[in-house]
Amino acid sequence: MQVKVTFRKWMFSPVLPGDAMAKMILNVDHPSVPDLRRTIEDINSKIEDFRDAEFRRIERQIQQREASSVDAFVTGEEEQRYHMTLRVIAFLESERHHFQQFLDDRAYFLGPVFAGSGLYRKEARNDDQDFLLDWALIQIRQERLGKNKPFLYGATTQQLVVAGLPLEAFFKQEKLLKATNSEMVVFKSGRSTSITQAKFHGLKSVLITREPIPMYGTFRLVTTWEYAFASISEGPFAEPGDSGTFVSTRLGGVVGLLWGGAERNDIGYVTPIEAVFDDIKKVTGAVEVRIAS
Repeated sequence: MQVKVTFRKWMFSPVLPGDAMAKMILNVDHPSVPDLRRTIEDINSKIEDFRDAEFRRIERQIQQREASSVDAFVTGEEEQRYHMTLRVIAFLESERHHFQQFLDDRAYFLGPVFAGSGLYRKEARNDDQDFLLDWALIQIRQERLGKNKPFLYGATTQQLVVAGLPLEAFFKQEKLLKATNSEMVVFKSGRSTSITQAKFHGLKSVLITREPIPMYGTFRLVTTWEYAFASISEGPFAEPGDSGTFVSTRLGGVVGLLWGGAERNDIGYVTPIEAVFDDIKKVTGAVEVRIAS
């Protein structure tokens, strides 16, 4: 019962620092257990694809030759291809072992939520146009701390170089309207769509969402004004699972936090990073908020 009451409170109120219930029930896994299992299954599938009928035929011939069978014959090209495939399989098996160990050791637990915006909390800009807030600070376990650099999510370093995107780190906060213009390309690296790019034209979209009213078991329609980023990639700028990623300039300046989108219109909704940081200060009482180097 207490858990239900607490979740209802967090729908429209922030998660405050020191909240014992947050430490108890808001535990964040990254990567998630389903993602880890899916990755292991994908690797198993790739290994099976490499171990096709032709690979197994050459393998049998090599084994028979090593057993001094007179009938065994393998061309130099076949043997070279076989050993190249073996190296690829060995690499995939090593990757699979890494992910399986991560899963077995439960190392995927990132840490509990320290503070957060709440699920459906809104703020008003100077022009009285409400916008949604959706952020959380995670108290990361010491053993999971690392470098604050963009995660590739399957993209290659070469793809980032070609796109002219930062490789090393997010290095500063930039105010959205000051940093972007109609010709400026921004990018995000997300769990579902990897590296995508968009343009921001300084416009806001009117978004109508349904907010739950728990005590009555019904919903109400709420209008907010959100900054919309239009995809210039082949697909959508973002899909479910990408929420929470930084939106950055080519130089690594963070201009916003992605929280949702409209897939059919290839639009991503972004909260200006200065609004996120201002709210973090308001909720936590912090004097300064910055991006870790």
